[in-house]
Amino acid sequence: MIFGDSHAKGCAAELSHLLKKDFEVLGFVTPGAGMKHMKDTSMGKTKQLSKEDVAVIWGGSNDIAKNNSSVGMKNLLELVVNSTHTNVILMSAPQRYDLMEISCVNYEIENFNRKLCNRLERLGKVEMIDVGMDRSLYTRHGQHLKQKGKESTANKIASTIKNMLNKKVEPISVKWDMDNDTPGTPSATASEQGKGSDDENVKMKPTYSHQEDYDKKEMINVMPQLDTIRKTNRLKQPPSVTREDFLWPKITR
Repeated sequence: MIFGDSHAKGCAAELSHLLKKDFEVLGFVTPGAGMKHMKDTSMGKTKQLSKEDVAVIWGGSNDIAKNNSSVGMKNLLELVVNSTHTNVILMSAPQRYDLMEISCVNYEIENFNRKLCNRLERLGKVEMIDVGMDRSLYTRHGQHLKQKGKESTANKIASTIKNMLNKKVEPISVKWDMDNDTPGTPSATASEQGKGSDDENVKMKPTYSHQEDYDKKEMINVMPQLDTIRKTNRLKQPPSVTREDFLWPKITR
């Protein structure tokens, strides 16, 4: 399922063409909608999804344009937290090429995407796709993607969906030592058994648990002895009288 604002228009058709009969693609697009409206309308639909399904969420641009990015971020994260029972893909907020590059809206878009990426790292099991900043993918007006840009975005979504559903977790195998009857304990080799008393005379460096004490001892050995008195042959300059100083020139009559 694809939930989005006007940027997601036509994305479901492109994605259905790429995935063909392997997946059923449904798109719910609400042009001009903010994240709160998208959260309220899509919450009931996402509850019907399972681990074999994927929810693609593309929103937040209208909240950023209305100087309401913090509320949009809150509603977007609430939708993600309530959709942990399925696979979730988030789309980044696209650049606004109808505005100047130094525009406050474009600055807020960059800030919004950075904060969203950082917070998704804590949640896990959520993929984020960068829409891209290539000007050739946008219309002449510069606000929305043109057909070429929608095809490029659909390819990114299709590859991400396949990777998420085909991802397999390999089990961690632990070797079993038959002599010690304990897992993960490596047996001693012939070279290690033949060392004997030679290793007893070798002074080993302390382990990491005593590394701090070891560093302090090394620092004490390197530091110079403070009890010794340093002498110098340089002549001491006698103190000057205040009235002969350059600040107080001598006045002659």
